[in-house]
Amino acid sequence: MVATVVGGVALAGLGWLWPELVDDAALKDGVRTEIRGDDDLDYHVETIYGDDEGRSMAFADIVRPDASLLKIMNRQNGAVSSELNGRLRAMGGVNLGKLTLRINFEGRRKREIRIVDIRPVILKRSAGLGGTLFSVPSQAGTPIARMVINLHEPIPIAREVVAGNPFSDGTEGEPYFEKDVISLHDGKQKTLIVRLNEKRHHSIFYLRVDYLIGNEPKHILIKDQEKPFQLTGLHCGTKPGVLSYRRAFVLTNGYKLRPETHPDRLQDSDCS
Repeated sequence: MVATVVGGVALAGLGWLWPELVDDAALKDGVRTEIRGDDDLDYHVETIYGDDEGRSMAFADIVRPDASLLKIMNRQNGAVSSELNGRLRAMGGVNLGKLTLRINFEGRRKREIRIVDIRPVILKRSAGLGGTLFSVPSQAGTPIARMVINLHEPIPIAREVVAGNPFSDGTEGEPYFEKDVISLHDGKQKTLIVRLNEKRHHSIFYLRVDYLIGNEPKHILIKDQEKPFQLTGLHCGTKPGVLSYRRAFVLTNGYKLRPETHPDRLQDSDCS
């Protein structure tokens, strides 16, 4: 009889303690991880082009466009068409100077996920690609990114875009995550537009996303269709203000592209 009473008291005690000892959301998250194999958060990333950036691309080698590519290049507005851009990317072209990513995050946990940092993991850095240039410079416009990462900084970090300065490369901006986090809840999505800049180097990199679930730090690597991202800066010549490429196609009337006679003499004030 005594044992029964004691057992009842003990069970009652555990009943009172259960809500305090067990985090129900954490328990459910653990089940989802073990049984379903869910990631903490999901993402979808795509390259986009803002009105404030051009569509210039560079290659490591000489490119000789075939008849179908030439047809697109000689078409009205062909230089700014998604068709041309897709073809060049498929051929190995790398964005010149700027890369804008739209990243859609989705939380997959009952507990709140807080993204506390996004920064590049640079795998390789070399001289800017100097083979073939397809030059489609910016025609100005309104910036769409609110976060910018300068790969040419000694330690690239995510920064705020300076308000009222559409041509800022972000160097002047405050570190984004010093005063802000990105909060995600189960099944909810948030979209982030990130601008990456590069001046002189060819950089190959992933984006590392650091986040917290409760107080547990975790991270994921964002990739470009399971491959690293690439971004190249200018390939400058030996003289100030002069580019140097082995072959180049430049913008002409009607947003078409034509071959440049002297690809090693193109002018650009950023080559200082």
